[in-house]
Amino acid sequence: MDHAAPSPFAPRVSGSRWTRPVRNGVLAAAALLGVYFGAHYLVNLAPVLGATGLVAFAAQFQRELFWVGLGFSAAGAAFVWNRLRQAEREHARCED
Repeated sequence: MDHAAPSPFAPRVSGSRWTRPVRNGVLAAAALLGVYFGAHYLVNLAPVLGATGLVAFAAQFQRELFWVGLGFSAAGAAFVWNRLRQAEREHARCED
């Protein structure tokens, strides 16, 4: 019969009927404290971790993102150029 290693949180008395409830209670309390105190720190670190992930993603697709950005810039410039030409035509009609 294989026995698991004793938990560091369990009382040293083996075979006690309190071994499992005490161990579970201590683990539950430790988890609760970890969530309560750890959640505040993780919320503060979330933007940094998110930015790190975004930088890693962008670095992986840097060349493709460059071309996409260049295409959007060209499309934006063409759109503005078209709107300026339309505005000049409308302005010329108003002067006549």
